[in-house]
Amino acid sequence: MKKAKYLLLSNLIFLVHVAVVFIIVFGWYYPALQTLNLIITALTLLAEIIFGYCPLTRWEFLVRKKLEPNLNYDSGFISYYVYKVFGLNIPAEKVKYPAIVILIFVSILNFWVK
Repeated sequence: MKKAKYLLLSNLIFLVHVAVVFIIVFGWYYPALQTLNLIITALTLLAEIIFGYCPLTRWEFLVRKKLEPNLNYDSGFISYYVYKVFGLNIPAEKVKYPAIVILIFVSILNFWVK
């Protein structure tokens, strides 16, 4: 029963994370999402600057490790799922810095589009 709860929680965190990525990438374009986009983008950028990682990623993999204690997770959300889905091994640092640039760019777009 406990495993089912961990699986449900980790999958819910994953879905929230996918929604956050979607809002960051496309939210600036839709007027109804622009404020939410700005808030989420700013919080994500601050988390990367302050902690060096996204708290959703850390939380998801702490829960997934309860299900699979041997899970070796040394990468970020994007790196991990690109590897898991496509088998491409992209080092986290190859994703992290472009992602920060994208976060800054999206923040600028949000103000420019308004």
